[in-house]
Amino acid sequence: MTPTLPALLEELRASHTIRARQDLLEQKTHDVDRAKDRLAEAQDAVRRALAERKTARADLEAACATHPGARPWHDIETEILRGHADP
Repeated sequence: MTPTLPALLEELRASHTIRARQDLLEQKTHDVDRAKDRLAEAQDAVRRALAERKTARADLEAACATHPGARPWHDIETEILRGHADP
């Protein structure tokens, strides 16, 4: 039995719908991959910032410990974090 024109048209529409969905899925997959890459970059930046902060804190603690009359390092750090530290 030969397919009718309406049946062929319906099959064609269905194949276009499937193709459009596949294209959309590929685009979304690509978007997710890019988002994962950006997340990894952000996580690396946070790790670097935390390491720099840890080093700065250790330097501040050492400086306060070796200078007589210096205020406690945690007081200075709190002021720095609040933006009220004296230069």
